[in-house]
Amino acid sequence: MRVKVLCPDFERQPFLASSPSLMRYRFLPPLFLLAASLAAAQTDPKVALAHEVIQAMHADKVFDGMSAQIQQMMTQMLPSADTPEEQAHVKAVEGKVMALTMDAVKKMLGHMDQIYAEVYTVDELKAMKAFYTSPMGEAAVDKQPQVMRKMTPLVIQMQRELMPKIRAIVEQEKAAAGGGTVPN
Repeated sequence: MRVKVLCPDFERQPFLASSPSLMRYRFLPPLFLLAASLAAAQTDPKVALAHEVIQAMHADKVFDGMSAQIQQMMTQMLPSADTPEEQAHVKAVEGKVMALTMDAVKKMLGHMDQIYAEVYTVDELKAMKAFYTSPMGEAAVDKQPQVMRKMTPLVIQMQRELMPKIRAIVEQEKAAAGGGTVPN
């Protein structure tokens, strides 16, 4: 569902611009429209069904598993520390990166209901819900952390192997550009 929000330019309306008491209310119409669109999204049966699918998938457990996997990957990727000071520094960096990553993942997960509702048909969502609430679907969800644990070392190894190759490509492009910068 798309809602087009029309926000009149109150600054150019002489009767509003001349009235400070009315000017403070200039943001109310867009806020009311936003609130109405959010309420509509929450009552949209397809979004509600998508939410049920995500609950059946135990996205919260998957998120917890992702957190553990990200923690493991960071521990393996960060340099080892010899002194207590270095260990404290590595731990501090790890904590900052984890907090940043987990906040980003939480924000991403907050959009899943709407995304699933936009991507999948009602029939597909019903089939997914049926699967994830079945014994086989529950087994698939329960085993996903094992899959992630087995994949993590492979992803880390792949990153280690790719980084020198990526650096070489970037350096070649820099050289070809006359030592200039390579666009990101």
